[in-house]
Amino acid sequence: MSLFLVAIGWGPTVRWGGESGPRAMLLALGACAFASLVGGVPVALAQASGDPRRAVTAVLGSLALRFFVALAMIVSTLLSGKVAQAPLLIWFVLGYFALLALDALYARSATRARPTSEK
Repeated sequence: MSLFLVAIGWGPTVRWGGESGPRAMLLALGACAFASLVGGVPVALAQASGDPRRAVTAVLGSLALRFFVALAMIVSTLLSGKVAQAPLLIWFVLGYFALLALDALYARSATRARPTSEK
């Protein structure tokens, strides 16, 4: 998803953000992708356990973890002052919500009830 956003947004970001625009875009989308990966870990662990209650708790925890990881990375990048702020924030929001949709689909698959085998 992040690569798709880079592909469609590279040209407009170069025209709008100048030389530092693409760098800000890559940093923002990279932060979103990393946060999405980190947020997927609790869901994967809960899915491996097979306990549906644990999976639901893990999904909620993963959303919070994902949010705080992404927020910490973006705030630290903003405070560094080394990238254009407007492209960074716009691509952060776009990337965050695009990957949130994928994360929701992944979490949904993790919380589905599995058929039990009867003996």
